[in-house]
Amino acid sequence: MRNKEIAIISDAGKNEWIWMPEGVLIVMDQPYYFSPLPKGTKVLSPDETKELFAQKGIPTYKCNVKK
Repeated sequence: MRNKEIAIISDAGKNEWIWMPEGVLIVMDQPYYFSPLPKGTKVLSPDETKELFAQKGIPTYKCNVKK
């Protein structure tokens, strides 16, 4: 586990996005998930994800209905 640290993901019970240093994007929907992540990984909170979508002009949906 060299150059990796343990992280708690989705600890608020909401989906969080994990942006790995090599550019891989993962959506974690399992609450209280413990994972070793490489240094430089960014975990986006639900609010940060909404902000990123708004900046990129990506529409968001709730229950398959556009907000």
